[in-house]
Amino acid sequence: HTPDAACIVHLMRSYAEADPPQPERAERALLKFRDAEQPITTSACNYVVMAWTRSGHMGRAEALVEEMEREKWPVYPIRNWRGAYLPIPNEDTYHVLKEAWERLGIMDDMADRQAGLGLDEEKCV
Repeated sequence: HTPDAACIVHLMRSYAEADPPQPERAERALLKFRDAEQPITTSACNYVVMAWTRSGHMGRAEALVEEMEREKWPVYPIRNWRGAYLPIPNEDTYHVLKEAWERLGIMDDMADRQAGLGLDEEKCV
């Protein structure tokens, strides 16, 4: 039985929600599916991003999202998951990053930096 896109997403979710999260296993499995020319969706990649953030590896999560942004491939990536054919990020992708930044206190730090540089938004009167 060949896994379909929903099965792959379910597996990636399991790795992301494990205690502790299993980002290496998630990424390894995703690459294996890629090599077998199985459909990799944005949702599947989002769970790999989530696994990296939940394990404290923000740099790896951000790098994966940057790769997704760079490629902007609008359909299932069949080959070269790490390069030419990543699915495009969606709102959920950025929500995963935002939640992790908030959990780590980075969002507050960013706001403080903006205020210190005079970059904060003007208040509506």
